[in-house]
Parts: sequence; structure tokens; C-alpha cells
Amino acid sequence: MSEPTTTRTKLWLGLTLLAILLAGCASNPAQQDVYDPLESMNRKTFQFNEQVDRYVLQPLAQGWMFITPSSVREAIGNFFVNMTYPGVVLNDILQGKTVDAGRNLLRFTLNSTLGIAGLFDPASGLGLHHHPEDFGQTLAVWGSGPGPYLILPVLGPSNFRDTAGLPADLYSNGLTFALSSVAIRAGLSTLQAVNTRAQLDKAVRISREAAVDHYAFIRSAYQQQRLNQIYDGTPPFEELYDEDLFEEDLPPDEPSAQEDTEGSSEPLPANGR
Repeated sequence: MSEPTTTRTKLWLGLTLLAILLAGCASNPAQQDVYDPLESMNRKTFQFNEQVDRYVLQPLAQGWMFITPSSVREAIGNFFVNMTYPGVVLNDILQGKTVDAGRNLLRFTLNSTLGIAGLFDPASGLGLHHHPEDFGQTLAVWGSGPGPYLILPVLGPSNFRDTAGLPADLYSNGLTFALSSVAIRAGLSTLQAVNTRAQLDKAVRISREAAVDHYAFIRSAYQQQRLNQIYDGTPPFEELYDEDLFEEDLPPDEPSAQEDTEGSSEPLPANGR
């Protein structure tokens, strides 16, 4: 093993241990509502991110959409998803999902070869569909609670547990091992951010137009997405259900015409009037 590889391995292991310790400190009992004691600070960071998006990312994404066909944007998105699969396989193993680990390793191999470095996705056509795993999910499977909800500058919604897992996600990404140049990785990260924003452009516009409180909407959507990922698409109903989303100020139930008729002691006229 070369010296750079040894150093990188030690760094990765150290970050992994730190993530476990931080997530353990952030643990809190599973609860139905999003735990957001930092809401005041989070809302300020959220507004900062909104301004960055409106004046930087959105214009770049729209320009990118103007000069590239959707097929190119899809291929670039496939490439970056494929680069996460060394980490996906690792997290499958850490969670004890040996069958999923084998399937995802096969998916990564097929897309990296037949799919030309992941630009195309032949594996999905063979039934090996995208199944995201990350270190935040692994910490959840190991019993770590999410901790407080957190909005990260530029990166967006997270929580203490998922934030603790970010360093391990970064160092298990295929690009980290394939490229030693920090400048090239930074350039590719910028391309990924702009391309992803372009792919989400319509969804972002709809969420901004439809949500009365965009911050609360994103917070709830993030919680539901993470629960679906942690439970592999089948989260317990009580975990996913947020009664505040369903309660409305409805008037008290009034008896229907049929109930009035049934409760009346007077017979109806023969003509029904």
C-alpha cells in the first residue's frame, strides 16, 4: 500500500469514528414532528441559501439548460450517481444488507463498463435500479437518532446525524479515489451542483409557488425523504405521519339531510315536498 493511500485510509477511518461519536451525542428519541430547536438560525441560513439559489445557481442552471439537451444533462447526472456507488456498497455492508451490496456492486460494475463510466444506465434495464445509501442512513440503522434539524449553508437541509456522516460520504465517493487534484474535483462538484439544479428546476419552482411556508415545506419533505430512504421505502406510518399537515379548521360536523329525515318523527308527504 502506498503512503498516500495509507494516509487517506487513516483519514477516512478517523472521520468515520468522529461521525459515529458526533451522531451518538446528537441522538434523540424517534419522534413524529421534526425536532427543530435551531429554527431561528435555520430560517436565516435558509434565506441565505434561497438568495444564493436565485442569484447564482438558478441563472447558471437555466443557462446550462439552454446550451445542453436533456439527454446530456441526464448522462452527466448518471455519471455522478454512479460515482456514489463505492459508498453505497460500503454502507450496504455496514448495515448488514449483503444481498443489496452484491446487487449494487454489480450495478456499479455494469454501468462503469457497459455504461461508459456511468454516463448510461444499462443496469436499470436489467432490474438493478438505483438504491441510494449513505453514512447517515447507516448511523440511523445502528440506532442513532437524527438530532436537531439543520440547514447547512449552500448544501441545504440536514440534521446532526446526516451532517456527521458527510465526511465519510465524501471520502467513499469514487471521485475522491480516482482524482488527486483538488481543483479538478472542485470543478466537477460545481458541474454537479449546476446540473442537479437544472434537473430540479421545475420542482423548485412548483414548491416555491405552492408552499405557504417554503421553509416548513422543505423541512417536512426532507424528513419524509430520509425516512423513506432509511426504511427502504416502507417507513412506519406513525413515523411518517405529521398530523399538522392534515389538520384544517373545519366546521363541526352537521347532520346530513338523510340523518335529519331519519331522525324526524313526522312522515314525509307522498309527493316528497
